[in-house]
Amino acid sequence: MDRQTQRDSPQFEQGEAIRAQGSMLRELHTMLKEKDPGFGGLVRVQNKRREFLWVHPQFAKEY
Repeated sequence: MDRQTQRDSPQFEQGEAIRAQGSMLRELHTMLKEKDPGFGGLVRVQNKRREFLWVHPQFAKEY
């Protein structure tokens, strides 16, 4: 299995990070909404670079 095929599969090594974009990001969002509609109690914030992050409510004021 080549590296690209591994990255496209839903099985990732623990600790491996990817940057989801486009259809991969939409699929991730859909799966998360199905599995945990409340996103584990996290709240959406926007950082200074205008990127959206999901953080614990305790840290939301830092953004």
